[in-house]
Amino acid sequence: MDSFETLVGSLLEKDGFWVRTSVKVELTPEEKRKIGPEIQELKIHIEDLANRRRRELEDEAQKVSEKDFDISLPGKPVSRGSAHPISQFMDRAAD
Repeated sequence: MDSFETLVGSLLEKDGFWVRTSVKVELTPEEKRKIGPEIQELKIHIEDLANRRRRELEDEAQKVSEKDFDISLPGKPVSRGSAHPISQFMDRAAD
């Protein structure tokens, strides 16, 4: 299994698709000569798309890492909410 098949297989399996790693097709030599270049062209196109996306993700990761972002700092405090409007009204009415 070459890198292309491994990449496509891992991507599809992550999305829940079952991947069949080999297919036996009975073709005449003439049909193989006709289909072979088309399949090779498709394979190259998919590899190019995958490589382009990989570079985009690496660029995005680089941009994120270049920002001044320290994961060791504490997070922003989370507000605990407020009293229910009816409770607020009752409290004001009691005063």
